[in-house]
Amino acid sequence: MGNQYPLADDFNTYLKDNGFGKRNISNILSRINTLIENGYTSRIDNKHIDIIDKQLRDCLNELPSIIKSTKNNHNLALQILAAVFASLDDVIQKNPNNRALCDIRSAFIHYYLFVENQLSLQKKAKKGVQVNIPKIQQALNKFYGSVTKIHCFTQKEVRENFIQRLHSQDRLYNHNLLFPISLIVKLFGKEQIVKGWTNNAIDDIEIIISSDKNKMIHFKDVSFFVFRGSKVYVFDRNKGKEYTVFTRKYRIIEEEDAYELEVHDFGQPLQSFSIDHKTSMAELLNTHSSKKDVPHLQALSNDFCQDIIANGKLYLKNNKWLLNHNFAQGLDMLNVKTINDLSTGYKNNSKRKKIDLKDLIHDIIELHKSGIISKDGLELMDYIQNGIKRDF
Repeated sequence: MGNQYPLADDFNTYLKDNGFGKRNISNILSRINTLIENGYTSRIDNKHIDIIDKQLRDCLNELPSIIKSTKNNHNLALQILAAVFASLDDVIQKNPNNRALCDIRSAFIHYYLFVENQLSLQKKAKKGVQVNIPKIQQALNKFYGSVTKIHCFTQKEVRENFIQRLHSQDRLYNHNLLFPISLIVKLFGKEQIVKGWTNNAIDDIEIIISSDKNKMIHFKDVSFFVFRGSKVYVFDRNKGKEYTVFTRKYRIIEEEDAYELEVHDFGQPLQSFSIDHKTSMAELLNTHSSKKDVPHLQALSNDFCQDIIANGKLYLKNNKWLLNHNFAQGLDMLNVKTINDLSTGYKNNSKRKKIDLKDLIHDIIELHKSGIISKDGLELMDYIQNGIKRDF
């Protein structure tokens, strides 16, 4: 039987275009066919395993339509791939010594990267394309209702989650140099900030994969995040290799070894970890404020502070906050609960200082440069341990 699974011919072309040799392509295509179409049959005991059920297979058949449809549907494609990967991972955990199943998993990572590429190439929806969204969601809900010990996210899904986190981590405590990311996104737009800084910062997040803390993988090299039982695992998108995720641990001071990161709430697995600098942001802001090496961010910070002092109360629409803090004056009004109102007011102020986006991005990268290329970088951590670290 030939390759009948969705987008098989396009996948073949993708592998050729990316420099895979004939034999390698043949092996990958055969393994994907085994995964999706035929199921796996052991050569030793002739035992047959249907790796994915009919409902997941039906979801996969929707991939071509999802890719051609509106971008609002594209995340469904990623969720389908994650469910297939979780189903395959479940089978592997029940057959841990079966090398052939692990090879299928490695091949599937290439298929995932291919679909991700297809999604990125689709600029706008084609007319007349229909996607049965309720049926797909029902199948995915049923799947994760039955495989309760395994949950899976693609790299792109986790990236979107991290973008939201980084774009909401305002640093407002150092009035000599603020890092008001909510204001910056409001002024220039999410897409521009993601393109200029956020994606690169996320690419370089370090994930510890050993108790000695020195072995790590960068976020950009991960294909899937798997939450299995109480542990978290990542898969190398280049090698198809599985690693357990570790985290720093603190008990008054940082402990010498790292420990396996634990899932605290399986209903919200992505909340188990946070991302933060190994060196505190407070220290980074103090350092760059003293060095005066981020002049455009400094200018925005100064102008924003002066505007709040002059006009802050006019901008605040949060009446409850005002009632509870009716004596607040000047920069006492600036906090994470008021930043949205204050940012909107500042954005609409025609007298505000005009700053070029490229100059500001340059300074944001400079501010985080130590985080990207040295020991002070962004790191994935257990969110409870990260909270303990911040208390020191």
